[in-house]
Amino acid sequence: MCLAKAYTNREMVEPILENISHMDLDDKSVRMETMFGEEK
Repeated sequence: MCLAKAYTNREMVEPILENISHMDLDDKSVRMETMFGEEK
């Protein structure tokens, strides 16, 4: 299984969220959920 990492820009060293298993996109926001249930 390959899980995603999220960064706010290309220069960031640390991701804001890891192990992303689900993303919801709408007009103005992105909701991400990890395989452990954490959401941002």
